[in-house]
This record gives sequence, C-alpha cells and structure tokens, in this order.
Amino acid sequence: MADRRRAGVTRRPQFTAATRPANVSPDATTLALGGVAPNAVFDTGDLTPMTVGGFDEMEGDPHGLAHTSFDGWIRSAGTAPRDPLFFLLHCNVDRLWARWQWLNDRFDGTRANTYFYRGSATSVPATRIGHNLLDTMWPWNGVTGGPRPPNAPRTPFPTVPTAAGPGPAPTVGDMIDYQGLLDEGADMNFAYADVPFGVAP
Repeated sequence: MADRRRAGVTRRPQFTAATRPANVSPDATTLALGGVAPNAVFDTGDLTPMTVGGFDEMEGDPHGLAHTSFDGWIRSAGTAPRDPLFFLLHCNVDRLWARWQWLNDRFDGTRANTYFYRGSATSVPATRIGHNLLDTMWPWNGVTGGPRPPNAPRTPFPTVPTAAGPGPAPTVGDMIDYQGLLDEGADMNFAYADVPFGVAP
C-alpha cells in the first residue's frame, strides 16, 4: 500500500519566534519611505537594487526580508508560492502600498511620483517585465514562454459583478486607482481595514 502522507510546509525562522518578530521594518518605517506628502515619490527610476529614493524600496524591506527571514520554501522565488505565508506576505505588501497611497494622495497613475515606469517592458526607461505601468499582468494577459511559465491558467480575468475594474486583461496601471477615486470605472470594490476611503486629511 502506498504511503499517503504528504510533506508539510517547509519553513524555519531565522529569528527566535517566541521572543522577537521577523527581521523586517515596522509599518511606520516602511510608510516613511519616499519622503512625505506632498513630495513623496514611489520610485526615482534608478535600476540599482535598494537605491535610496522611493517607496519602492519596500521591495527589499519589508517584502524581501520577510521572505529571507526563514529557511524553506518561502525563501526561494521558485518555491515561495508553495508556502501559505507567501499569500499573507503579499497581501501585507499590497496593504502597505494602499496605506502609502492614502497618506500621500498617490492614486493618479499619470503622475511620475505615483509610479515611475510609465511605459511597458519594451519602453525606455523600463524595469522588469510586469513592473511597468502599461505591462499587462500575468496570467491574465495570456503570455507564455520567455520569463513566464509555459501556460497561463485562470484566463481571462474573471468578471466580478460588484466591481467595475479592472477588466479582463489588467495592467499594472489599472491597479493604482483601486478605489475609483479618480475614475469610478476603476473601482475594484475592496478595501483594507486600516486604509480609509479617499486621501489622508
């Protein structure tokens, strides 16, 4: 008879979980990245990793350090989605970005201080594919091969009856005005408990 047991989640903290948190910046430090309103910037456009200058530095800390605070699946880009912590980690990254947007009135994707990379991965300047304002998001863009996997599951993006946005093949830019503050047609009908609707007073 075959052994039906399955391996559990492979993860071991690089910190003493009983006495201290993971090796990541707290919310207040993260939200201070990029400066303060009205001059706060998401990105300076410098392609050098961890360059001082914008809120995008949170990609290294707390995002990257949350991955590397553990040994196991979560540590490697190729295996991280196997760990349920991956989804919690990335939901928190999205929440932090939403809070930064709220604090700094950064919902207008046409402004460079909201999002620096204006074009697509083939534009100049550009950054990694999937990180430019006009890049369609995988898997809903149906693109396969190259840096993408050989198939594109869950396409097209499912229609949500209660939400106007983002459409069947969302772009990075479609995600910026997620509350529909500037365009009601962009409203995705979701919110975060600690991010009020609109802009900070």
